[in-house]
Amino acid sequence: MDRLNSDCIASIAHYLTLQDQITMSRVSNTFLDALCSTEWRKDKYRNFRTQDDCLRALSKEDYQYFLEQISPAMKELHIGEIFSRAFSSYLGRHLLRPELAFYLRLNFCNLREFHCEDDKINDSMIRTLSSFCPELHVLDVTGRYITGKFIYTMSKLKTLRLHSCSIEENYLLELLYTLKQLQQLKIIGNRHNVENLILKVPFSVLPLKELCISDARNFGLHLAAKLPKLEELTVYDSHLISETKLEQTLAETRKSVMSGLLSIPKNLRFVKSSIPFVAEQLQQLCKVNDPQEDILYLESTETLIVKYIFSQ
Repeated sequence: MDRLNSDCIASIAHYLTLQDQITMSRVSNTFLDALCSTEWRKDKYRNFRTQDDCLRALSKEDYQYFLEQISPAMKELHIGEIFSRAFSSYLGRHLLRPELAFYLRLNFCNLREFHCEDDKINDSMIRTLSSFCPELHVLDVTGRYITGKFIYTMSKLKTLRLHSCSIEENYLLELLYTLKQLQQLKIIGNRHNVENLILKVPFSVLPLKELCISDARNFGLHLAAKLPKLEELTVYDSHLISETKLEQTLAETRKSVMSGLLSIPKNLRFVKSSIPFVAEQLQQLCKVNDPQEDILYLESTETLIVKYIFSQ
């Protein structure tokens, strides 16, 4: 069997379940090397999702072993909510899946995107991620324990998405000044106000092309007006806000635009809102001709979005 070349081994492995492939890889280093360079290099493993159905049959030990083998070639890692799947409240231990810290000990030398929906992630884990993922381009995290302290060290970040975090003022300013390649910024549900902080940064420093912010004044149009390269603006408006209050804000925004106090950026091509009638009003306000209307859902919140494509 050791004389089989990698193509033969890959052909055999193709007909096996992932569980059987893992068993096969433990027989010899030849089998392991062949699997790591063929079957385990498939896109679904290089763009890894912890909730993938093919992983359900694996024991915790096999699951950890498998990730240790494929992590060096991984490009994207999507971690779902871990606690409910991994933790046994009866014994008080992680029996089904490893705790979040396990993933941060893996070899992610080629990782480009890190997505984590588990709100147990914290600043210490972000620091570890920064140290061991030098090529990281996308950071997408949810967690009230994230203050932003070490995000500025991820010098190659192009996309930063922060959901329900506790980003502090000084750390936000630090990362906005430091991350020179940042093009997409999403901060929603943050514990501290971030709108005024973004306005403090010289706009020549911010190469942002996409901005997503929650409960922004004038639906974020005053921010868009000061970001010369901005092409897409998304505003999350809290559904706790009454319709009367939203209509009042729309009236004030319309007045500012009509009087010239608020200008619509020339480069702005897309506007999104989490409330459909707000998106409609913004479309009319921006005098968009023949908009194409699509219904979209954001993966993390499943919030209904109406998307208007602005004609040039």
